[in-house]
Amino acid sequence: MKRIGQMLFFALLIAGSFSACSSKVAPKSSSNERIAPKWQQEVLSLNAAIENKTNQANLYRAKAARAKNQGDRLQFNSRDVTEAKRYWDLADYYNAQAALLEKEVQILEANRKEILKKENKGQSWPGPGSQDQNEEAPF
Repeated sequence: MKRIGQMLFFALLIAGSFSACSSKVAPKSSSNERIAPKWQQEVLSLNAAIENKTNQANLYRAKAARAKNQGDRLQFNSRDVTEAKRYWDLADYYNAQAALLEKEVQILEANRKEILKKENKGQSWPGPGSQDQNEEAPF
């Protein structure tokens, strides 16, 4: 009886390992799948970069506001005037970083607009900040 239990255990172990291996095999791609053209992939990449840089700029603006508020609170304490100055300088730095990121966003948006203008075939394709966010991409 012990021998049958061991054989059953090993049979289940082997069957489980085969099923685990077969699930790792990538499915064959069907001929119905369409690959997005290069320009659409570029636009998607630009959209992601624009969103990332915009989020970073917003983060720096929030940090600047917090640092400025902290400096404003500390300025009225005579012992903390230098600390207030340090917070205001930090706020200026954060605002400068946000401004640089916003310029990069403008450049990326101009590149995206140029690509869409060049490849536009009478169809609109929304990107970040457009009014038609719920529409799907044309591919």
